[in-house]
Amino acid sequence: AILVEDCWVARTDEGESAAQTDEDQDGVDGEKTRENAEDNKVCGQLVHDTWAEGGGPEQFVACRHRTGTPQHGLGLLVDSMCEGEKVIGYVHSPKAYGAKGSFSFPHVPPHAAIWYYIELVGVDPPPEIGEGDAEDSVGGTSRSDMTFEQRVEAADLRRGRGNACFKQGDDEGALREYEIALSYLTDDLMFQVEGHHREYALNVRLPVFGNRAAAYLRMGKHNECIEAATAVLAEAPDNAKALYRRGKARLALGQTEAAEEDLRKAAKASPDDKAIRRALAEVRADRKKTQSAQASAFKGIFDDGEGGARDAAETAAAAAAAPGRTW
Repeated sequence: AILVEDCWVARTDEGESAAQTDEDQDGVDGEKTRENAEDNKVCGQLVHDTWAEGGGPEQFVACRHRTGTPQHGLGLLVDSMCEGEKVIGYVHSPKAYGAKGSFSFPHVPPHAAIWYYIELVGVDPPPEIGEGDAEDSVGGTSRSDMTFEQRVEAADLRRGRGNACFKQGDDEGALREYEIALSYLTDDLMFQVEGHHREYALNVRLPVFGNRAAAYLRMGKHNECIEAATAVLAEAPDNAKALYRRGKARLALGQTEAAEEDLRKAAKASPDDKAIRRALAEVRADRKKTQSAQASAFKGIFDDGEGGARDAAETAAAAAAAPGRTW
């Protein structure tokens, strides 16, 4: 299962978790509300936030975290979730890091209960298990156990699924697939490859970012569209589709000059693209309209300057002649 994990540690004043005293609990409560979770933040400590770190979703391999392991409770939570679901779940100490806690990363105090904020972005089916395969192979293959070629192929498969969702109008579904695709081709992986291996990965990675930009643009999420398109342009500055999508998003945000620059570059890169030409004409018309409105406003100020001063003087004189009136 692929998930985004945001983990809070909640402690009482005595250093024991509140749920620690009830040994009959199974340690997992997926019914907790966000309000309850927010209350625990007051006495809690953030130990791991994958959203803030910007690394994308993390992989969680099912059936790998059994009783006695630090992520046993998290495994029970994930096992109860559906694809695309968001859950706030509570895990008490025995099914988390226990009495010893963790002094490495993530640093978790002893006897700590944990709130997990989880989004199950997507699920990869387990591989077929043949005779003689190791028992711990059940539940999928860890990214670290995959070859470079396998990761690129898996990312391309997810890209195809995302494109299918996009064509059906399911932007949210498309974005989930694209997010999983990028989890195979992480920034760390890209830093480690070069030459034809890097080109091989970019042939999948850049279209994923470009397609994310298209989905965000259609959803009206213009800042996210700009971010995704910029990721493409960092590697391919003349990519017409990325320039077009970023230009459209910037125009929607009122960034007319930047939008015109993007669309002008897009038209140069793809001069026969009618959509780009229409967008460029739109942004130029918008700019001319704005300039005309500004010119009219300034003209009115200058034309009325002398008359406005005369009117002000007459008003002041009238007020002095009739001090009892309010003007």
